[in-house]
Amino acid sequence: MDQITTVAADLAKELIVVCAADASGRTLYFKQFGFRGFAEWAANLPPCTIAMEGEESYLGDLMMRFNRLGVSRSELPPKLPTTRCALKALLEANS
Repeated sequence: MDQITTVAADLAKELIVVCAADASGRTLYFKQFGFRGFAEWAANLPPCTIAMEGEESYLGDLMMRFNRLGVSRSELPPKLPTTRCALKALLEANS
């Protein structure tokens, strides 16, 4: 059951922290990426939910990168503080 089904991502100025979980909600891992690395990583994931939180300007840049890679996006959740607990809460809210 180690296949990623949900990803919570917190976008900062130069760093994106993600928490990936499987279908049972079990956290598989946390990772840090730059914007390019995150977009390329996300484009290679199996179909899953990606919940993102961050400033509008960072989201806009990331959405342009996603569009170039052919990744579709869904509605964004409300802003949450940047902590591992917040990323887990974001996962639970979007599972």
